[in-house]
Amino acid sequence: MRTRRLLAVCAVLILASCGGSRQRVAETTVAPLVVNGYTIAPGADLANANLADANLTGVDMTGVDLMLTNLTGADLSGANLTGANLTGANLLGANFSGANLTGADFSGANFSGANFSGANLTGANLAGTDLAGANWDGTNLSGTNLSGTNLYGANLRGADLTGADLTGANLIIANLRGADLTGADLTGAHLTQMDWTTYGGCCIGSPTDFSNADLANVNLADANLFGADLSGADLSGANLTRANLSFAKVANANLTGANLTGANLTYLRFSGANLTNAYLTFADLSSGGSEGANLTGADLSFANAAGATLINANLSGANLTGASLKGSSLKGSSLINANLSGANLSEAYLGGVNLSGANLYDVNWSKATMPDGTIHP
Repeated sequence: MRTRRLLAVCAVLILASCGGSRQRVAETTVAPLVVNGYTIAPGADLANANLADANLTGVDMTGVDLMLTNLTGADLSGANLTGANLTGANLLGANFSGANLTGADFSGANFSGANFSGANLTGANLAGTDLAGANWDGTNLSGTNLSGTNLYGANLRGADLTGADLTGANLIIANLRGADLTGADLTGAHLTQMDWTTYGGCCIGSPTDFSNADLANVNLADANLFGADLSGADLSGANLTRANLSFAKVANANLTGANLTGANLTYLRFSGANLTNAYLTFADLSSGGSEGANLTGADLSFANAAGATLINANLSGANLTGASLKGSSLKGSSLINANLSGANLSEAYLGGVNLSGANLYDVNWSKATMPDGTIHP
């Protein structure tokens, strides 16, 4: 019995000793990170601090106040800045690659030349910011407020911009190749620039690159997309009302159900594009060119397609009421069950065109080359 008591006492002493050891270990703390005299920690007040060229890679800065802070050239790659306040901060040339910036506020900040490749800015506020020349390659910007931002020349290749607010944004010569802009709002955004210098009858400039981008249901009403490259892009259900797509490329793009009412489509190149059930009422397609475009069921009523090239196009069931196709080429196209009531087809080339079941009431055929090769008086 006495032996058992001694063993129990020893066990208690050992546990107490171990517990004390654990307590001492728990009480051992890591020295706080101090940069340029400022303590860096979650929730810290770093407003107006000078952190230029600071190394803050992988640091936890959740909820930090960086209002008007100088972060020029700082390295914040992989850092956690969730909910941080960066209003008015100077981020010139800063590196935020792979950083977590969810819900951060960047309103009024300067991002010129900054690197945000692979960063997460879901729900962040960047309204009115200067992002000129910044790198956003593969960045998550879903639901982000980018209204009125300057993204001139920015690299947004492969970026996630689903549901983003880009109203009034400056995206001149930006790279949006492969970006996802599903449901984004680009109302009034300025997206392209040309210097109007002519060479060989065409224009020289640097158009915005939207090739293969996902722009389904995007709002591009009144947008300037002059010369933009939208080849292979998904624009299904997009709102392009009154948009300027003159000289743009939409070859093999998906424009199913898109609204192009009143759009400027002069000299548009849309070979292989899918415009099934698209709305092109009062659109200007004059001098545009395509081969094999699908316009099945499209509404082209009162559209201007004078001088357009629509070779082997599928216009079955399309509405061309009052449309002008004067001098256009419809060689080999299908107009089965199309409505051409009151359309102007004077001087048009209709060789090999299928007009089965089409409504040809009050069509102007003057000097048109008919499907059988004869010239209409």
